[in-house]
Amino acid sequence: MVPDKGNVGRATKGAAQSLMGKLKLYQGDQAGALPFFKTVVESQTYDLASNYQNLFTQDPSAEAANPGRIFWAEFTQTVKTDFNWGGDPNVNWRQFNALSPTYSAGDFYDFFPTQFLVNELSQERTIDDKLDPRFAATILSYQPSEGLTESYGADWAVKNLDPNLYYVAKYTLANEGGDPFYSGVNYHVIRFADVLLMYAECLAHPSTNNIPLAAAQLQRVRNRANLPNREAEFAAYTYDQFMTQLAHERLTELAIEGLRYNDIKRWGWLDDPAKLTELKANDPEFNTFVPSRKYQPIPQTELDRNPNLDGNSANKG
Repeated sequence: MVPDKGNVGRATKGAAQSLMGKLKLYQGDQAGALPFFKTVVESQTYDLASNYQNLFTQDPSAEAANPGRIFWAEFTQTVKTDFNWGGDPNVNWRQFNALSPTYSAGDFYDFFPTQFLVNELSQERTIDDKLDPRFAATILSYQPSEGLTESYGADWAVKNLDPNLYYVAKYTLANEGGDPFYSGVNYHVIRFADVLLMYAECLAHPSTNNIPLAAAQLQRVRNRANLPNREAEFAAYTYDQFMTQLAHERLTELAIEGLRYNDIKRWGWLDDPAKLTELKANDPEFNTFVPSRKYQPIPQTELDRNPNLDGNSANKG
């Protein structure tokens, strides 16, 4: 008998393989990452959930039925008294996802979607001429012409939100209602769509040079969003053209999931003057970027404790 068998949330072989592939890709070793992603994709253990919104619901049955989750942090809708965002763990901790009130309109809403993200998610309509379903799952907006007139389970006006602004929907309860301070939305550490897109990146890389197979992975992700089939078009792309498309596909699929900045760094965009100019035009927060700040500095207290530490570029910049 395997003691951990059936224990929800335990790391699995698929999770280990996915994360090892991601580590190697982020180290610039596309050839080394490829077999890990290939094994996960061909295992037939995972698939894309038919409903994108169900990736970010607090409905336990929908979460459990999601074939695209690989490794995640489990949260529940418990009503215990102590917030779990500080202090030592205790039996009274409320195991809720604190991203929900952090992102929620009407609570902290520390972040707003950029107009660039709005534009990217509006760029292509579905084959039946509807808004990309990932838009409403990612961004909360008032668009009656698209059938978007509710927020947090009520009419838009009830929450007294500005109909001219865009708010974050992903990892909040914007599309189902409820109190964000009791949010049970699980947090994805890595999910199958991310693996498919990283697999595509490795396949397209000159070390493998299989852009047609890479194009099939991109279209598989697009199919779940009911977007037009452009696989043949992507298959004929040059490597640079394919990477431009891949960047768009990763943005629209994985927005607000904490992956974009790491993508930008590993693609070398922060070292490319033209790309950096483009980033600044799309997101004014990049206006304060300086090359020595690609990484957080090692705290001076740690440098003082260990004379063998030399610091990084942020310490020296």
